[in-house]
Parts: sequence; structure tokens; C-alpha cells
Amino acid sequence: MSNYVEFAFGLNPHTNDAGPVKADVPGHILTKRGGPTVWYQVPGNGTDFRVIFIRRKDAAEAGIAYTPQFSGDLVSWTTSAAIPLIIADGGEVEAVSLNFPLFSPGQHANFFRLKVGRISN
Repeated sequence: MSNYVEFAFGLNPHTNDAGPVKADVPGHILTKRGGPTVWYQVPGNGTDFRVIFIRRKDAAEAGIAYTPQFSGDLVSWTTSAAIPLIIADGGEVEAVSLNFPLFSPGQHANFFRLKVGRISN
């Protein structure tokens, strides 16, 4: 990862701490910072698929934009308009999640990516 991306995910560029973020979603506890990951659980009425990623609390001041995107085919990508749900607090960062959206006709997105870049003016 570049130092910029490590900073955006609250990682230390001087250590090998990359890997996926880990969180106890029901307990609202961030257990390990890292890159985006997929989380799911199987409640009584179907499977709840989410993506979890780390976001800096000072992202706006630091000029960092997080743009979550979903795809059904790895060719066409749709930027999510949903507001990420904060699931855990990690000091200067927070773990946030988004549900995988439904694409018409009623199909879930199969793929996720997170663009991290500078806020454009």
C-alpha cells in the first residue's frame, strides 16, 4: 500500500500491519485496522452482506475522499449514494459499513472497491 492509503486507513507506514480490517460488528468493537473487507451474517430472514472499511475522523480536514463502488460484473461500477454506518470507534479512525446494494432486477452487487483520493474542489 502507498503511504497515502495507509494514512487513510489509519495504518502505520513503518510497520507491516496491512491486511483486512477486523471488527466485532454486533459488539461495535474495532479489533484490527486494515483495508476494506466483506462481512456477513445469516439472520433468520436471509444473509446480511456488508463491506467494512476504515475512515479517518479528520478525513475532511486531511482532504481525503472515500468513494465506495459496487459492481455486478467487474466492468460497470456504481458509486454508492448510501451513507456509511459507523460500527466502531478506533480513536482517530472509525470502522464504517455499507450493505451491498440491489441492482435491478433484484440482483445483489457481487463486487466492491473503495477509491481513496483527494477531495476535489
